[in-house]
Amino acid sequence: MNEIELLKKQNDEFRQQAIDKLATGGGKDYVEYRELVGGIRGLDHANYNLQDLKQRIERLNRSEEH
Repeated sequence: MNEIELLKKQNDEFRQQAIDKLATGGGKDYVEYRELVGGIRGLDHANYNLQDLKQRIERLNRSEEH
């Protein structure tokens, strides 16, 4: 597992924890609810950026091989 995959795995674990907390009524008030949802959204953006970085590195490595 490389560094990008490790970061994505950690993000996915944090994301699932937030989802589980929401599903069990963890958002005790609107402020906490917004914080949890914002955290999930932030992790989604981070994972998108990690996927983009991974693809860029793969393209760069392929171009260097030729």
